Amino acid sequence: MKVDNHMSGASAREWRAVDGDSLPHALGLEGVANARDLGGYVMADGRKIKPGKLYRTAALSRATDSDLEKLAGLRLVIDLRTEDEMRVAPDRLPDGAETVHLDVAGKSLVAMRRAMGEEVARLGKDVRALPGIEQACVYAKTSAMQNYMRDMYTFLLTDEEARGKYARMFDEILARDGATVLWHCSQGKDRCGTAAVLVLFALGADRQTVMEDFALTNAYYRPILDQMLIYAGTQNLDDDTVNTLRTIGGVLPAYMERAIDAAEKQYGSMQQYLTNALGLTEEKRKRLQALYLEE
Repeated sequence: MKVDNHMSGASAREWRAVDGDSLPHALGLEGVANARDLGGYVMADGRKIKPGKLYRTAALSRATDSDLEKLAGLRLVIDLRTEDEMRVAPDRLPDGAETVHLDVAGKSLVAMRRAMGEEVARLGKDVRALPGIEQACVYAKTSAMQNYMRDMYTFLLTDEEARGKYARMFDEILARDGATVLWHCSQGKDRCGTAAVLVLFALGADRQTVMEDFALTNAYYRPILDQMLIYAGTQNLDDDTVNTLRTIGGVLPAYMERAIDAAEKQYGSMQQYLTNALGLTEEKRKRLQALYLEE
């Protein structure tokens, strides 16, 4: 599986994600990384999410024919990537699946990549020629990457344009009346992970369950993270750079915790955030729960 990252439109090297078949909530796809079924999570009221209905994954560009067979019955794919990312790595979809494009990061991601490129250019060497992990370390040292990765989740939950895209995500899901839905970004961890946070809160999950799912990305990308951290240990890197490496290869749950804290401080609770920031009223949440929770 090729794992794209925030360094560029395409990774300089192919890294392998762990075989997810042995991990919790695995969809068991061959060519799609970090592919999970939210089915089985228990909500605060004791109800469970129906299996085979809500999927979160990395991009579907490398989905195999076998993967497409496993995804038969999928009706809606919500692609959270930029247009450039979609053009470089177009999805492969099963028959009957419709795509809705919601670029939640938009200009902020483009701006970060431009600023990061300018910082790297000042180094005066061709970073793209470096092996993938060495390249990641160079990018992780830039202030542009460090600031972006540290604040990304807070941005996604608070930026007006991003909130509008996530609000439309819920509208699109509700419009399918309980059909099977999949959302993804590039690696299926940040933009996609934020979407999963919102969906789980909307379905009635407690914070512990929400964060359990968010952190599970690190298990799916364990080989990548281990390689990065082993290499980082030989480079005498500062804490900011190491933390940024963790967010390139996986996720740093503390950053999402901080984003949720900020949303709760501003709105009072995540349920009030859903109502007032995304327009997902209690009535809409109850309908979503009726569609996707087992009774």
